[in-house]
Amino acid sequence: MASYSAEVTQRLVPRTETRRVFLVARSSAELASALWLCLFVAFPLLVLFGGLRPASWSTVVSQPGTRIIIARTLWLTAVVTFGALLCALLIASLARRRRSLATGAVALLLIPLLGDQLARNYGWYFLLRANGILNAVSIALHLPGSPYRLLYTFGSVAVAMIQGLFPLCTIPLLLAVLSLDDGPEVAASVLGASRTFRFMRVTAPLLLPAALLGAAFAFAASFGYYITPRMLGGDAGLTVAGLLEQRVNLLLDWPGATALASVIVVACSPCVALYVRQFERLSAVSGFAALPRSPRRSSSPILTLLLLALALTPLIPVFLSSISDSPSLSFPPHGLTAKWYIRALTAPVWTSAWSVSILDSSVAALVATILAIGTASLSVRRPWTRITVLVLCAIPLLIPPIAMSVGLYRAMMSVGLHNQWLRLVIGHTVKALPFPCFLILLSWRNVDPNVLRAARLYGRDNPRYLLKALRPQLLPAVAIGFALAWLTAFSDVEYALFLSGPSTTTLSMQVWSGLNFSIDPAIAAVSAITTGAACLGLFGISRLVRRRGFAVQG
Repeated sequence: MASYSAEVTQRLVPRTETRRVFLVARSSAELASALWLCLFVAFPLLVLFGGLRPASWSTVVSQPGTRIIIARTLWLTAVVTFGALLCALLIASLARRRRSLATGAVALLLIPLLGDQLARNYGWYFLLRANGILNAVSIALHLPGSPYRLLYTFGSVAVAMIQGLFPLCTIPLLLAVLSLDDGPEVAASVLGASRTFRFMRVTAPLLLPAALLGAAFAFAASFGYYITPRMLGGDAGLTVAGLLEQRVNLLLDWPGATALASVIVVACSPCVALYVRQFERLSAVSGFAALPRSPRRSSSPILTLLLLALALTPLIPVFLSSISDSPSLSFPPHGLTAKWYIRALTAPVWTSAWSVSILDSSVAALVATILAIGTASLSVRRPWTRITVLVLCAIPLLIPPIAMSVGLYRAMMSVGLHNQWLRLVIGHTVKALPFPCFLILLSWRNVDPNVLRAARLYGRDNPRYLLKALRPQLLPAVAIGFALAWLTAFSDVEYALFLSGPSTTTLSMQVWSGLNFSIDPAIAAVSAITTGAACLGLFGISRLVRRRGFAVQG
């Protein structure tokens, strides 16, 4: 009997030690996530709201020119949000008829978001300039009034922003459309309802939460957009974000810049509340079981061509100019050469930028994924912790980067954090955190409680069995979240604009400097390489989603 008790005790001790280590690791991850959200999300917001002091507003926001720019920004934001919603409705309606392209559509839609936005905007420059592609076509067709003044206008900025931001509206609508049950609509049809009545009374109410969510995304992103209005708008594209950048880089007026950033935060704060409310209504349809599949022959060429045109049209001129033999950025290409690709991969100025971006993105994505796991664990503690975590994680996604980067810079300077590498990694981690966090939260909602009970029953107190039971559900979400976080950090410009330094010049910042101060044709080659790599990464993600399946329902 004594030997039996000794044997049982010998087996239980390792389990008890393993459980203790597991609980310590879980508590440490939750504590690290809570501290991170408080220090680098909540505290920068408090710094920005400190810019609401009457003295700052009276000197900056109350100026007539500033009020005109704010009104113009609101009008541009409304136009872009409406145009993005129209594109989203069109794509979602086509995708509902041909569901076999669901995962490929999501991958194509992510290209304008996570690809090289500098390359996309420079492609629009080639398309819209006086001797550009669109004017060349209009002259060839002998259209009256050609050539047209397309560049540096309000319309050019709006069209380019819609092309860059329509995925923010489309993805929620696409996932909601794919998860709709056809039963209510079929029943209404059997009862004699017209197509218009069925859409207005049956389909539209089901899609309204997803449409509101997409509109919140598009509004928040477009209100703080900086790169596209700066490159394509000229004086007509001066927005609140551009005025904020001028306050920092030209006037060194940080109090005024903080006041303008607080304007952006106040304008976008309703989007955060709307997002949290709609996120609470999201539920995993099939977790990682499967997306709706249909035979290959049912794929829609119209939807494929539409998505390819919307995602890749501005990038084609950049790809062609990267193989031009001209010593400057030009389109159409003059001769064919690969020397700019060789220069982009071997020149010291570019190799340094490559190494900084790759290292920074890898560290930021890894830290963001680890924090996302701790955040997901923290969110299941209490209902109020779930709401708090959702709000704090949504802020970097729904507060424009140029405002958050100003708040982060002021917050880090106030605590004496001057290390350039640390500032850059922290900024990119903040920007990338929402992607793995929300994916893990959505996949956690689909975990069957019976699986957890069985793991506890058969595994007793050994956490190894619990992790083994959860791995099929959570591992794909972790992998996809890490990939999206890496692409987000790698393609960032706004955070790097305020947080990087001379020794931490990222690839995007090097391209941005080249577009502003030089005419190095290697810029086009770098943009082509990064955009191509982003496309391959996104299609790899779509393959993983296709194999595992992942969808959410509004």
